[in-house]
Amino acid sequence: MQELEKILEEVEAHAIEFEVFGTSDDYISVGWVNDIIRRHMKNEEDILKFYYCESEDDYYIGQRVQNMYYARYADGVFTWFMSRHLPWGKRVTAPETAWKEYTYPTEPKEIPFMEWLKGFVRKHMNDGWIPVEERLPENNKLVLVWARSTARGADEWSLGSCDKGFWALGSHGGSLVFPSQLEVVAWRPLPGPYRLERSEGE
Repeated sequence: MQELEKILEEVEAHAIEFEVFGTSDDYISVGWVNDIIRRHMKNEEDILKFYYCESEDDYYIGQRVQNMYYARYADGVFTWFMSRHLPWGKRVTAPETAWKEYTYPTEPKEIPFMEWLKGFVRKHMNDGWIPVEERLPENNKLVLVWARSTARGADEWSLGSCDKGFWALGSHGGSLVFPSQLEVVAWRPLPGPYRLERSEGE
């Protein structure tokens, strides 16, 4: 919105210039206005922005770099990997492998820097673990749990679920029980199912 206001201010100033030289203020050079808009669009793309992609549960940074826009973090560096102009959230067939289909992630949404920073640190600096002080999982949703044994003073992981702040833990399927000497410290979502084509592609 601020960029649009700047464009309108420059257009108005241009109209006043024409009026001073005896030309109607209704006449505006189309080419000149296009140049102004493109300049402001370029300035907008130069600004580093911060994004969250819900389907990937990942945090990106965005800035125009040739035909790339989104950069993701891996192996200690940000790598530019994705354009803004993609069929977000759609399932498409790759032209080079007509028998394979690929679902694009949902479109990353711009978020405030502090929200991005907290999520980025949680996901990448803490290996995806979410402290229980930060937030709890959905009620009764099975997640991976990191718990501290008050008896042995050691940490261990388990499957578990939370219902309104009360945890139930267990190593395998079936009923989950809450061990009396375990304190839940953090949790993380379960990984998605194994897909052979994803493994081969990587």
